[in-house]
Amino acid sequence: MEASTNSPGGARVRARQARSRETRARLIAAARAIATEGGLGAIRAEAVAAQAGVAKGTFFAHFPDKDHLLAELLREELVYAPGAGDIPGLLSRLRPLLHALASEPESLPVVLRFSGESHDAPDLCATITTTTAAISADIAALQAGGRVRSGPDAAILGEACMGLLLHAAGMALFAPAPGIAASAVPLSERLASGEALLKDMVLALLAP
Repeated sequence: MEASTNSPGGARVRARQARSRETRARLIAAARAIATEGGLGAIRAEAVAAQAGVAKGTFFAHFPDKDHLLAELLREELVYAPGAGDIPGLLSRLRPLLHALASEPESLPVVLRFSGESHDAPDLCATITTTTAAISADIAALQAGGRVRSGPDAAILGEACMGLLLHAAGMALFAPAPGIAASAVPLSERLASGEALLKDMVLALLAP
C-alpha cells in the first residue's frame, strides 16, 4: 500500500522526489555551464558530476548516457516561434533551429537518435512534435492567405519542412562544399551554406 501523502512515509517520498529533481537540475545546469565554456563536445559524465558536486553514479541514475543529457539541453533550442506572415518569415523562424542543429557535430546525431518513435528521450520527442505542429500551423495560415501552395495538407508540409531542416543541418555539418572537408570550412560559412540550402528547398516545397 502506498504511503498517504499526509503520513510520515508520504513526507519522506516527497522529500526524495524533491531531492531527485534538485539533483537533476544541478546536473543540467552543470552541463549547460560546461557547454557554454567548451561546447557540447566538452561534456563528459565525470566532468558534469564533478561540477554538480555529485558522484558519477548519480549522473547515470538520472541519465543513461551522455546523449540523454544532450537531448535535455537541445530540446530548449528546438522551439519554433509561430507567427510567420510569409515564406521569408517562416525561414527566419527556422534559422535558429538550423543553427542549433548544425553549430556542433554532437547535436544532429542526438536529435536523429531520439526522433520518430523513440521514447528514450520523451521530452525531446515532445519538443520535436510540438515544433513540427507549430510549423504546420504557420503553413496552414499561409495557405489560407494564398501565400504558399494550397496542397498537400499543411501537416504534411510541416513534416516535410522538418525533414528539410534536418537535411540542411546535415549538409552544413558534414558536406558544406564539394571536395572540401567540413572541418576546413569556418562555422560561419557552413551555417550560411545550410541557410542557403534550406531556403532553396523550402521555396521549392512551398512556393505557390
